[in-house]
Amino acid sequence: MSSFIEGFALGMVLQLSIGPVFFGVLHLSISKGFFEGLKMTLAVMLVDALYIGLSFTLITSLLQIKALQIILHFFCLIALLYFGFSYIKKAKMKKLKETLPESTGFIYGLKLTLINPLTIVFWSGTFGSLFAGDNLLTREALILYALGAVFATFAFLFFTSLFGHFLNKFMNVRVVRYLDYSVGTILILYGLLTFF
Repeated sequence: MSSFIEGFALGMVLQLSIGPVFFGVLHLSISKGFFEGLKMTLAVMLVDALYIGLSFTLITSLLQIKALQIILHFFCLIALLYFGFSYIKKAKMKKLKETLPESTGFIYGLKLTLINPLTIVFWSGTFGSLFAGDNLLTREALILYALGAVFATFAFLFFTSLFGHFLNKFMNVRVVRYLDYSVGTILILYGLLTFF
């Protein structure tokens, strides 16, 4: 059980390095409500679990290759620029209560997290360093540690969704538009800073 708690603690610390997923969940829960933010949270948790699983394989060694790192960062830049400019483009046409298909939050979460190669670099680097230091010696400890890290993602983004839902009560169309512009700009800057 201590491995789960250690994984959860590390996961929470890593969640504090706020990035595009945090802003995506916050924005979605403000503009569409708690349940859309929660659906996105579940998608992010699923992708994190997938990438943590991949970090147990050869992928950790491959990501040490400098050329592959540059390629991944380039794709991250393109993805974040795309999402950022999409927010800015749609901001002028934004209505406060848009109706969206039920799967929007989940699908959006999958897209934003899967397309962002920094997620796999992030988790493979974390678990790669644990392997290198022989900190996780048994399979059970490894699985519990990974579950703790994934649960940290869920817990952090769950409360982000609640916070966004609370902020929704104070929103009007103008504020939501400014939020769209802000999130779009943050995603673009994050992509540029990550690449360069």
